[in-house]
Amino acid sequence: MLKLINVSKSYESAADIREDVLTDINLKVEKGKSLAIIGPSGSGKSTLLNLIGALDRPTAGSVIIDGTDLASQTDTQLAAIRNKRIGFVFQLHHLLPQCSVLENILLPTLADKSSQADDCKQRAMDLLEQVDLKNKMLHRPSQLSGGQRQRVAVVRALINEPDFLLADEPTGSLDKNNSENIAKLLIDINQRQNVTLIVVTHSTQLAEHMDEMLMLINGKLKNITE
Repeated sequence: MLKLINVSKSYESAADIREDVLTDINLKVEKGKSLAIIGPSGSGKSTLLNLIGALDRPTAGSVIIDGTDLASQTDTQLAAIRNKRIGFVFQLHHLLPQCSVLENILLPTLADKSSQADDCKQRAMDLLEQVDLKNKMLHRPSQLSGGQRQRVAVVRALINEPDFLLADEPTGSLDKNNSENIAKLLIDINQRQNVTLIVVTHSTQLAEHMDEMLMLINGKLKNITE
């Protein structure tokens, strides 16, 4: 379970002017559920996702994953949580152009010395088969379409079998057809693998596929019906 309790985030400019990005965010997401967070540009959606994904720390409040307050963790412990428990998918795929599809997918496994290379490779091939890209595993990113590259990014996010899949505008750079395919893929993963899915997006079409939809506006999280 994920819980946010009175989470706020602010930044100070060079002129010592404080900018409040998030204010008193409270949120609970049960395991295996899907959540969409929508809102205008600059509303703090990516900032909120970074806090949930242990990429940043709140100015105040608590981000709790299965009883563990991330604020109590060292940077090394947070890195381990990100690597093993959280998968990230971004608007841009961030695949390394010099590496093959298979090599890109296996990159997150290199940080875990206990992982078995053969097991990881087999899991990568199984995941690629699920997204109809097994025949592309030796291709470079430049040899793939935009939709195929994003599917590879989703597989890479899943390679360490995370509990949470966090997606930041995952369809933002795709055309309508590929956007629909990625939406279906994310929902399928959420339902079949019981991975908790949290998506921040401008797309209400993508958001409507989720179990719950919330809006972030003026730094506050609100029910879409409010």
